[in-house]
Amino acid sequence: ASILIRWSEAPPDVVAFYRMLLATLALAPFALRSRNRADLATLDRRSTAVMLAVGAVLAVHFYAFNASLELTSVASATVLVTSHPLLVGILGLLFLRERPSSGGLGLIVGLGGVIVISFADLGSGRLEGDLLALVGMLAAAVYLLAGRAVRQKVGLMNYVLIVYASCTAVLFLICLANGSPLGPYPPREIAIFLALAIVSTLMGHTVLNWSLRYLPAAF
Repeated sequence: ASILIRWSEAPPDVVAFYRMLLATLALAPFALRSRNRADLATLDRRSTAVMLAVGAVLAVHFYAFNASLELTSVASATVLVTSHPLLVGILGLLFLRERPSSGGLGLIVGLGGVIVISFADLGSGRLEGDLLALVGMLAAAVYLLAGRAVRQKVGLMNYVLIVYASCTAVLFLICLANGSPLGPYPPREIAIFLALAIVSTLMGHTVLNWSLRYLPAAF
């Protein structure tokens, strides 16, 4: 995703909005089939509220990550934002009682790498981008931990439909608040949005959300 986002000339919030809008629209026909509609009707208010909140957190993750790519290197932003297993491992132990494998050695080594990257950017004018990537990392950690809990009782299609739709709505509000232009955009930009929706979201995040039912969040 980081390469595609960097290629785009659209504002960070717009890239994130169209990514999630297109992904949600692509999922909707499958998620709204009769069986899934029946399951949707049985969702309790608490689970629905949690999924809507998870969508808002995911919107923060995408917006912060996209913005960080304008202010720091692709390598720094990607490594920092995908260091969420460090935090997930700690919080997963506290809240989900899921102990990291190998005694947490991998988490410790990973944390050392994050610190090195952050300090390497000090004084280079890229610290703001690194901080945004860390915000994206924090949001990703909450997103995965909440997904691990909710996915134990909510089916994949219903979960991703509600979370992605909520994320899209929040990103739309962010675009309005920032005054970011929502169009028109040339075919090249539309192609980037589609690639992010299909490859990075449907084939990326959706697979992660599927696996959360069967694997510990840190794993």
